[in-house]
Amino acid sequence: MFIDNTDHFTHNPQMRNLIVLLLRYGGFIVFLVLEIFCMFLVVRYNRTQREIYVNSSNVFSGSLNTKVSNVTRYFNLTNTSDSLAVENARLYEKLSNLDLDRLMKDSVYVASDSVNQFRFISARIINNSINKNNNFLTIKKGRLDGIKPRQGVVSDKGVVGIVRNVSDHFATVLSVLHRQIRINAAVKRTNNFGAIAWRGNDPTIVKLEDIPTHARPIVGDTIITSGNTSRFPKGITLGVIDTFWRASGSNFYDIEVKLTNDFNSLEYVYVIDNEYIEEQLELEQQLIDEQ
Repeated sequence: MFIDNTDHFTHNPQMRNLIVLLLRYGGFIVFLVLEIFCMFLVVRYNRTQREIYVNSSNVFSGSLNTKVSNVTRYFNLTNTSDSLAVENARLYEKLSNLDLDRLMKDSVYVASDSVNQFRFISARIINNSINKNNNFLTIKKGRLDGIKPRQGVVSDKGVVGIVRNVSDHFATVLSVLHRQIRINAAVKRTNNFGAIAWRGNDPTIVKLEDIPTHARPIVGDTIITSGNTSRFPKGITLGVIDTFWRASGSNFYDIEVKLTNDFNSLEYVYVIDNEYIEEQLELEQQLIDEQ
């Protein structure tokens, strides 16, 4: 008994499309299959061609792996930066707790972890201003991370400011570019100390005040934190003397300092937690109350 399947093929759209495809491109498909098979035979049974194929495959796969790796690293940049910031905070902490003066005199001096005074907490900046009279930053670390009001804030380039307000997960920082901020400073070369303050306008320049005329500053002198405060350890860079002059009849210089920090490009900062700040402030307050 003969069964006619013609109607089955003509009424089945998928089968009909497949037949049309084979009729239209069948020759090319057969050629492509034979070409691949021939290439396989050539590579398989010819040593020179096999080496060329292997080397070319390695180059291609290496290039592809490099591109994939670059893409992966790009998307992991935030995590990498966070990890580096934490590591930098740890190194700053160790450096700030070294008694450098004693270290220079005593080659066998070793700092003990049990007497560390300063702890550095890394934080990412999520808001920043530089074009106002009173500028501030917001960082993504707060009370739960050990951040407290009045703590000093620095970057890898120098002093940034002082913590003002704190919530559980965030904190605001009065930057050096804030008219209410005065930070104790010293000329590194001579150790003469004064204070820096921002007078507005230029976000790269601050004034160094209270340096007496006998101090003899020079252009290019490095300005550092003096250590005469509970917020910052001694020796953190603030900037370099850009220019100075003496007003008629004054016993002090007018000094302009170029900041080492570029506040327009800050991304990470380090909040300084002074382990003994409460003890120091309480003792100093006793003297104030006695006056």
